[in-house]
Amino acid sequence: MRLTNPILLLLIPITASAAPPDMPILWGYSPADPAPYVIKQTDNNLARDSLTFRIGSLVAETFGSNVDFIATPNNRITEYLQQKRIELLCNTQPDWHDNPDAFLWTQPLYTDADVIVSLAPNTPRVLDDLNGKVLGTTLGYQYTGALTRAFENQLINRHDVRDISVRMTMVQRGRLDASIELRRAALYHLRRQDTKDLRLSDWTVEDFALRCAIAGQDQLRRSRLRDSINSLVAEGAIQRLVSSYD
Repeated sequence: MRLTNPILLLLIPITASAAPPDMPILWGYSPADPAPYVIKQTDNNLARDSLTFRIGSLVAETFGSNVDFIATPNNRITEYLQQKRIELLCNTQPDWHDNPDAFLWTQPLYTDADVIVSLAPNTPRVLDDLNGKVLGTTLGYQYTGALTRAFENQLINRHDVRDISVRMTMVQRGRLDASIELRRAALYHLRRQDTKDLRLSDWTVEDFALRCAIAGQDQLRRSRLRDSINSLVAEGAIQRLVSSYD
């Protein structure tokens, strides 16, 4: 989960009362994250086949607790953390936050990348290939510095669209020249939709390793959560889950 508005989290003294041992893990997730990270049920809640749900359930089992998945809009993450409505946020990395030292960070759970989707054979190979083009982007998403500068200098026209399936359709219909997507989400979508005329670029706009940020006032609980997640990473359990979607 990448934010344009940085999280400013006030550290709370460790002398505050500890969380009850049977308290569920309050797992925040962005409802705007694409499948397979977030797959929604008909009631708009997180589906059990979401990668987020499966990882969270595995962590909770290892931690010895239950887990509550809490939809957290990007523009309210700071509020949710400060009000203790969530204690953990994954699919992120320290570089996306102004004050990363306010969190306890896990090891990277998995990697992903921003890639370009376009109509074949017009697949861009470098950033300059997008000059003068209209690029479909995710609302509220912050991109790599070079691409952001290209938007600011009006070399590339940014067009925010909330949903990956809408962006893909707009590319197919020529309403967008291309879209920028998470590689895993783009591949997941392309396998399930009639998108045979769309291509992913071999060129990677940006690679990143995605981790969990753990907040809260109970330092022992934070450390236990981090260690539970890190142990699953070390065992390869999380990567096996991720690989089942690739």
